[in-house]
Amino acid sequence: MDREALQIGGRYERASTGTSRAEIHESGRSRGASGNQRVARLQDYAKAQPRAGAEGQNYDFWENITPVPARKSLLLKRKRRFTFRKTAALLAACIILGITAIAIDAIGTGSTEAQAPKSEATLTASTMEPTTENLEETTTPAVTEEPEPIIPIYSIPLSEELQACTYRTCEEYGVDYEMVLALMDKESSYRAGVISKSNDYGLMQINTINHETLTEALGVTDFLDPEQNILCGVYLLGKLAAKYDDPHRILMAYNMGERGAREYVEKGNDSSPYSRAVMERRAELLQTKQ
Repeated sequence: MDREALQIGGRYERASTGTSRAEIHESGRSRGASGNQRVARLQDYAKAQPRAGAEGQNYDFWENITPVPARKSLLLKRKRRFTFRKTAALLAACIILGITAIAIDAIGTGSTEAQAPKSEATLTASTMEPTTENLEETTTPAVTEEPEPIIPIYSIPLSEELQACTYRTCEEYGVDYEMVLALMDKESSYRAGVISKSNDYGLMQINTINHETLTEALGVTDFLDPEQNILCGVYLLGKLAAKYDDPHRILMAYNMGERGAREYVEKGNDSSPYSRAVMERRAELLQTKQ
């Protein structure tokens, strides 16, 4: 066999030996050998081919086919299969993402549309339905002011305005109203500008000894002013009523002073001509009221 006629480096290499043709397969080990060793191995392989029955093969059929090693073909098939799977997975992921996005968009739009009527309904209900505060306002009965008490007006030489002023002042300090009217009659006969020889002023004859104290306590500036004078007399009677329960003792203390009334009571007197006269006049007023 001619060494120069061998084609080195092909998968199947043809070597012409006269009329017979043989294919020479060069293995990886042969290709990795040195020059002389490679040529020798190829020659040995060519000599062994006729014994293996290589001459009976159809060389014309194999000339038109370029065989591919099995390992490389398997790798190509695996690569194609992997590429197909990867492409299919990417396509499926894209489809799933698209469907998910459409679904989320649809849900968001639906929730917004659902919330809008709900808010309108809530506003309508809140405006139409009364709140707890409104219910309390509607159910709680209105507090009506108590009518002013009827002030008894007597046929005495004292104006209705001053009688009403006397009544309100007595209510404030807890003093009997008819007793005060009777005391005015006894003290001044209902004369507002009278001043006694003992320096007693006005309707209720407020002595000057009490002026300074009453000015500090009540801010009185004119003891001849009827309303201020009534305030001073009722104020003094209220303080005495807080100490004594007996109206005669109250009237004696107003007329004599607390010390004089105490000495008078210690002598065995439970009333005085002054206190009896006032109480009798009070009784007459109450009879005219009935």
